[in-house]
Amino acid sequence: MKMLCGRGALLAATMVVGLSGVAPGAAWADFGVSKFDAGTCTQNVEPNGQCSRDTPDLFYRQAAGHPPWGITDFKFNTTGLLQAPDGNVKDVRVDLPVGLSVNPEATPKCATAQLEAAACPAASAVGTNYITAISGGVQVPISTTVYNMEQPQGMPARFGMTVPLVGGEIYLDGGVAWDSDYHESFDIRDITDAIPLVETRLVFDGRAGDGTFITMPSGCDGPQVTHLGVDSHQQPGVFLRYDTTTPVGAVGCDQLPFAPGVKVATDTRRAGAPAGVTIDVTLPQSPNGKDHPNTATLRDAHVTMPAGMALNPSAATGLEACTDDQLGKGTMRPVTCPAASAIGTLQIETPVLPAGTLSGRGSALG
Repeated sequence: MKMLCGRGALLAATMVVGLSGVAPGAAWADFGVSKFDAGTCTQNVEPNGQCSRDTPDLFYRQAAGHPPWGITDFKFNTTGLLQAPDGNVKDVRVDLPVGLSVNPEATPKCATAQLEAAACPAASAVGTNYITAISGGVQVPISTTVYNMEQPQGMPARFGMTVPLVGGEIYLDGGVAWDSDYHESFDIRDITDAIPLVETRLVFDGRAGDGTFITMPSGCDGPQVTHLGVDSHQQPGVFLRYDTTTPVGAVGCDQLPFAPGVKVATDTRRAGAPAGVTIDVTLPQSPNGKDHPNTATLRDAHVTMPAGMALNPSAATGLEACTDDQLGKGTMRPVTCPAASAIGTLQIETPVLPAGTLSGRGSALG
């Protein structure tokens, strides 16, 4: 199972539990979602007083701030006296609003073996999944703790939980839209069809760990849209798409700290000599933690070299050119630039990923 989150963020999770008592021959044609809510909230009291689109006053609005709660709630169409789900969900994908993010470095992490042994550290808990499922012929409300997991190489974030009643584990695997607007997403794949789900309400503790587990977008662009996709075991690969829009947008963008800096250093001081150059662009993050907004997100960076300094790729002996297609900018394709086109290296550090995670080579483009 998987669900939603971002550098302040939301998440969507799906979970399922044992079925009994569904009438033979039940119709599956109406599989789909009847309710979908997602947002960041100032309070959330389970099971009553829940934050939803119908409670706009409960939504957290400070741009780049750290909301107390991040919520994703969806319910499937049901049928019959039992009100069983009208089909069996197989996969779930949630795409977060642009700029809404989760920080997997905000808390300690649980290893896969620890989750399987029901021994995750208490400090790795980041939320609760409230589930409605069919068990013993009736709808049953159950809940399970969600943990921040050690993610596989190349995966921005992973969250996990054990499945009540039937056992096993479910994972929420994070991704980033590198080929478009860089929004965060979460996927749940291959949910068993033996355990039908009526509703799941994932509630993340936005201030888990150091208080920065969820961060709001730093842009005040109006209400935020979250996207949901689901398919069923009856029609695998046929995804139904849903959107939900928050009743309010972020505010306070003009109050955000933003103090970028730049340093340029060369490996020689000889006039007119070839030189290696190191450019260090910094964007100090807010040191005040959960009670204050984060630093505004960097949108564009333009560096002007000192007077008289110039780049001359054509003068480099044996240097080849990389085409735009080989670079693959704006796509998910791997970079295929020739090794001989490399002219430098790049490292990016961000608080939401382990040090050294983002690095690569710079190439001369032709």
